[in-house]
Amino acid sequence: AQLTTITCTEAIMAMHHVTETSYHALQSLGDTACALAELADVIPSEDRYSALLRILSERLDSDMQAIQKEVHALWTFVPEVPDTEE
Repeated sequence: AQLTTITCTEAIMAMHHVTETSYHALQSLGDTACALAELADVIPSEDRYSALLRILSERLDSDMQAIQKEVHALWTFVPEVPDTEE
């Protein structure tokens, strides 16, 4: 296989693409966690699955916060995209 040489700018742009993609995936996961929490709130406590939904909702929210923290820490290593040369 032939190796391709890329410029520093291309590498930084690729990192930003991955960062943006992971940001959108994280936002989507956050929306799902919020939807599950809202569902758990409206199900009556007498329902036999209400406790399970609350536990799952709390765990998903906790995991989501941990993932966000880790991902945000990784994003700090992505350099700024340089201005394009004119």
